[in-house]
Amino acid sequence: MHREFLGQYRLNRAIVTSRPAGYRRDFFRTEEFPHYELQPFNDDQMNLFIDKWYDSRVPDKAEAERRKDSLKKAFEGNDRIKLLARNPLLLTIVALIHRYQAVLPKQRHKLYDKAVETLLLNWDKNKELTNHTALKYLELDDLRRLMESVAYWVHSQGNSGDSEGGTVIDRDELFQQLSRMIKQQKSIELYQAREEAKRFLEFICDRTGLMNEQGQECYAFVHKTFQEYLTTQEINYQRDNEDFEIVLTHIENHLHDPHWREVLLLLVAQQAPKKLRSRFVKFSMPTAPTNNGSIEICCLRVAVLQKMSKD
Repeated sequence: MHREFLGQYRLNRAIVTSRPAGYRRDFFRTEEFPHYELQPFNDDQMNLFIDKWYDSRVPDKAEAERRKDSLKKAFEGNDRIKLLARNPLLLTIVALIHRYQAVLPKQRHKLYDKAVETLLLNWDKNKELTNHTALKYLELDDLRRLMESVAYWVHSQGNSGDSEGGTVIDRDELFQQLSRMIKQQKSIELYQAREEAKRFLEFICDRTGLMNEQGQECYAFVHKTFQEYLTTQEINYQRDNEDFEIVLTHIENHLHDPHWREVLLLLVAQQAPKKLRSRFVKFSMPTAPTNNGSIEICCLRVAVLQKMSKD
């Protein structure tokens, strides 16, 4: 189709855009179409995106200005969300959430929840999966649970001493792990699970963009924030029977590991204040922090106090 269009209008300049997820570089001949990749936005570019986003979507100028200011202020003082939004695709997701909800959720884990939901379900809601043609055994409701399990598994592979450990995973390892998870989740034969794992990996990377290829034969979440958030959801799923010891065990095991810091902070933010008040006393902090471990405890204690003061 694009060749017919360009052949008909030879004197026009054409710019073709695509999400990185699922893009086939060989689809266009590079001698005709030079390739460029968008770099992360800086502050000015983020603000410009927000301005043009609402100028094009809200006819009332006063309302558009109000929404622009609201979204820009949501990034002030929230470095983690701002870092997420420097990715043009993820800023689009955040803008979508803000547009339809008028405000962003104040708690980070609730914003991440909406972003994951948008990527998994809403972004591609009219495509193959809703017509039950993309995946044979997995249903829409299975996608979230499977991604939580994958995130936890990937995150558990690494530590702070390895720059890529726990973020980038070998394709064959990911495929084998997915096959085992799908076999257990759907109670099917291993050969059926392997075929479904291939379809699932293609769907997640090419249609949702939640994971993507990182170099040859390696995969990673599109942003580590999603991996960290989904990891906390897997831990919460494990304690679904109110076994709070699972949460405490993860805090004890990973308290001094910066690789797990955001996971633990997000995990604490989602727990019932009474549980935190009664059980978190075991992680007492010395009057003056003297090592990295004490600093980590301090961060978690602050998170607990903030949680208890808000709920």
